Amino acid sequence: MAEPAYALTKDMLTAMLQATRIENEHMVDALHDVLVLGKKPSPTAEFHGIKRQLLERRLAHLVGLKVAFDRYAQLANR
Repeated sequence: MAEPAYALTKDMLTAMLQATRIENEHMVDALHDVLVLGKKPSPTAEFHGIKRQLLERRLAHLVGLKVAFDRYAQLANR
């Protein structure tokens, strides 16, 4: 899985989550820990009581969304 070139902020993650149907509190917390705080996915999944594979799928989805958000930001700043 490709990782973002830079860590997301909490606000960026919140905006990206609004474009998804990810609402589970444990999943949102785990995504925050990995994408904002830079923690490793496997121990984070275990800590939050979710399956590693599911967390990795959600991470891959959000990393893909991040590309679109970054592209939009570039276009908006022209």
